[in-house]
Amino acid sequence: MGKAVLLYDGTMRYHNSIPPLRSYRLILSLISCALMALGSQPILWAEDPSNIARQLNQVRVGVVNSVAPAVVVVRVAQKPKWESVGENNPFFNYLPPELQDRLREEWQSREQHPPQDPVFSGQGSGLIIRENGFVLTNAHVVQGAEEIMVRFRSGREFPAQVQGIDENSDLAVLKIEATGLPVIPWGDSANLQIGEMAIAIGAPFNLEFSATFGHISALGRSVLADPTMDQDFIQTDASINPGNSGGPLVNIDGEVIGIITMIRGINTGVGFAVPVNLARQISNVIIEHGRFTRPWLGIQIGALRDDPEALAGDPEVQSGVVVYAIVPDGPAAESGLTEKDIITAVDEHPVASVQTLKNALRRKPIGEEVELHVLRHGKPRKISLRTGNFDEFLAATSSTDSSTRAATSLGLTVGPVTKESATEQGLDSPQGVLVIRVHPETPAAIMRIEPGAIILQIDRQPVNDPAEFNRIVGQSDIHKGIRINLIFNKQLSSVILSTKP
Repeated sequence: MGKAVLLYDGTMRYHNSIPPLRSYRLILSLISCALMALGSQPILWAEDPSNIARQLNQVRVGVVNSVAPAVVVVRVAQKPKWESVGENNPFFNYLPPELQDRLREEWQSREQHPPQDPVFSGQGSGLIIRENGFVLTNAHVVQGAEEIMVRFRSGREFPAQVQGIDENSDLAVLKIEATGLPVIPWGDSANLQIGEMAIAIGAPFNLEFSATFGHISALGRSVLADPTMDQDFIQTDASINPGNSGGPLVNIDGEVIGIITMIRGINTGVGFAVPVNLARQISNVIIEHGRFTRPWLGIQIGALRDDPEALAGDPEVQSGVVVYAIVPDGPAAESGLTEKDIITAVDEHPVASVQTLKNALRRKPIGEEVELHVLRHGKPRKISLRTGNFDEFLAATSSTDSSTRAATSLGLTVGPVTKESATEQGLDSPQGVLVIRVHPETPAAIMRIEPGAIILQIDRQPVNDPAEFNRIVGQSDIHKGIRINLIFNKQLSSVILSTKP
């Protein structure tokens, strides 16, 4: 590389055929304009370029000061579940009789004399999105809450009610009784670029109103085992830790570009945020209707790039999604769509990934007709069908299928194993069923089963698809207990799940 030569006339030039940079004066002028837009006074820049770092530092301070008043701490109180440490625990019957008696007495005493006041033991972050008291945070921060309090940087605190929750995007909207509140302006996540500065503000480890600085490390990340969830995450190296969940990720202009939702490890420099365009769409619907209802097609799909067999069958196709299954009685059941079809576009809009298809559908009203561009054995065709109501399908399934209810009582929601998830667990080919959701305070959660695990056997019976899993569980005595053999982190293990009270 060439060497930078600093000249006193305020320009930087590079030798060895590297193009000259723009005058730093122009750069500093742009920074000054940004500060003025945020309400700060214009800066008279010094001629000495060594002051650039100080000026940039002032820009960052200005951004944080402009955003912080609209960031809140979300404090959550839940009723203690004393039975979870008593007879509902699968290990309870294996304890010595005298210890069982002591625990049972303590449990009964606590049931008879519960705490008078809720205990605020959970905490996350959030941001004001409307001046009349609507707050955006993560669904997992407030789910199951008995009481919620929202605290501002000024120290003011308000009780909050849940306006609505959307589990599939991990977003929730709260409402507090206040007006004239500061609001962070929306950014545009469609125009983000890797390398842009990103600032995370929240309450990590109960350290309220902390700001950390980093960059956008990647876009369009898919990091969850649950294929039903929206997965188009912004990855950032801004330090994110427990307590940041629900807080804003903002850009250098003081605009929110994402809602922080998860981390990979602690202090790893790998955090993820829901893109603001998705968050804005879902929160607007929740504010208007109290819930976000998703349209769906009734198909299980995977990315074309992850399916070598499909790629080999149609080598000229570079992007799209592969149909792995058609859900019986779903919208696509009578459409003519078949397994192994490759969907390349929805209503003329190209489909590059699973999330691209979800994004295209999310904008459609329930019952609207869509046209899929499909390749089948290399031949193009068009298939029309109407979107269905995903929530209604789930409700109908859970209310009419006793085996599904049995699996749910164990705390497990399962789906088909993809080639990608099988490879992650060290399997040569897809087999078993994939754990896509573990419900809190259930036998599966107590036994620490995690999403991403693959269940291979139930009571020594091989299980190969979700329907078979539900059937076997429905026919088993889940009160007595069932043995589940599974693989997670490439390690085989066996656990007993029981709903015995």
